[in-house]
Amino acid sequence: MKTPFNRFEALCGIVLLLFASGPCMAEDKPSVSNNPNKTAGDAFANNALAKISGFPTQATVFANRGGLCLDLGCGSGALAAEIVQKTKYTVFALAKDDADCDQTRQTLDNAGIYGTRATSMTGSLQKLPFPNGYGNLIVTGEYLASLDLKEVFRVLNPNGIAVIGGGKTDSGKLKDAIAAAGLKDFKIEGNYAIFYGKMPEGVDDWTHLTPRPDNIATSRESVVRPPFRTQWFQTDPARRAGDAHETIGQGRVVYRCGGTIYASDAFNGAILW
Repeated sequence: MKTPFNRFEALCGIVLLLFASGPCMAEDKPSVSNNPNKTAGDAFANNALAKISGFPTQATVFANRGGLCLDLGCGSGALAAEIVQKTKYTVFALAKDDADCDQTRQTLDNAGIYGTRATSMTGSLQKLPFPNGYGNLIVTGEYLASLDLKEVFRVLNPNGIAVIGGGKTDSGKLKDAIAAAGLKDFKIEGNYAIFYGKMPEGVDDWTHLTPRPDNIATSRESVVRPPFRTQWFQTDPARRAGDAHETIGQGRVVYRCGGTIYASDAFNGAILW
């Protein structure tokens, strides 16, 4: 008996054939970025910890994850140099005075990293000169009483970690300062306090071409508002016609550029992988 022709099945077969022969065939398969901030495979597959001098083991500083590190009250610059040498972070070292800033610059220059992956400037520790959510990793070589811990939490990236203390830090005074600042989400390890970032309320993800079933290309984001200031410190790779649109989720922007898939931090622009 002859099988009747089914137009629907034939149409589905054509669609599947076109899909299979589209731009994701082997010769044009998107690859993970070979950016130095990421090695290979899944962006967070390599969880090797960087052993930073004096840091408690609970301070999960990963060797192969990129982003922006803020070294607050940087002293001689030794910690900033060590982080650059043992991780993929770019480091901004904030000095409490010009003397420390000059010493830090000399330390970074001697290590051959000043002006490439590390820089230093003098600034206030009470009103940090950084936008909200800027630092993926925030560190101190020693806790200084002039450092406002509320400010530390303000500039901490929602996906970031802050490791505050070290050196001659008095853990009792550190705990008192944390209590006075009204901070709750932390843990004490020796003479260090470890904080984790928190995603602010009102942040809206954009996970598809249009974010919701109504297909209206508008966001429900309520966090972005004046006053505006420079937030991203690194530009995207060069785009070209036909590149896929960005998707945004959990504080990261994922996009395709040519045949490579990139992820940038949504709060500071750092290429994560």
